[in-house]
Amino acid sequence: MRTCETCGAELVRHRKHSRKQWAEKRFCDRWCSAQRLVLPRSCACGCGERPLPQRKYVKGHRPLKLTRGGYRKVWAPRHPLAHKNGSVLEHRKVLYDAGVDVPAGADVHHRNGNKSDNRLENLEVIAKDDHTRLHAPERRSTHCPQGHEFTPQNTAFNPSGWRYCKQCNRERARASYRAKAAA
Repeated sequence: MRTCETCGAELVRHRKHSRKQWAEKRFCDRWCSAQRLVLPRSCACGCGERPLPQRKYVKGHRPLKLTRGGYRKVWAPRHPLAHKNGSVLEHRKVLYDAGVDVPAGADVHHRNGNKSDNRLENLEVIAKDDHTRLHAPERRSTHCPQGHEFTPQNTAFNPSGWRYCKQCNRERARASYRAKAAA
């Protein structure tokens, strides 16, 4: 097993490496390769060991990024859940690293509703349809586009199951009647 000279991580041989490239490989990535130029040769305490680099960003070596949905992504290209671009959803990574299995067709629910709180005790694996049902009241609008409140007295459902505002429907019917009468 060969390790990176800078950080000590295990070196991985990719299919693109020729025998010569693999024989010359000394660092796990470009960042570690660049650090050999800026790191001191020995530790400041005098022990004689070469110090480990302090990466600028602690989590995943790169800055945290957010998805459109507000979930945090970390850069971990060697993680089993990593996408092609090397990013992993942090909440799924936390569960995987803790040994919790997330089966296909299941979602990870944040118990306190904060998508950036990825502590293990805040995460829960639930079925996709249960997760949708759990968050449906948050997504449902309380007023129609014209601003009328959806109350039981003001709400009706069409044959396909969509709800509509009774007051808006009455106003549309009256306008249509007036237009026909005027013509």
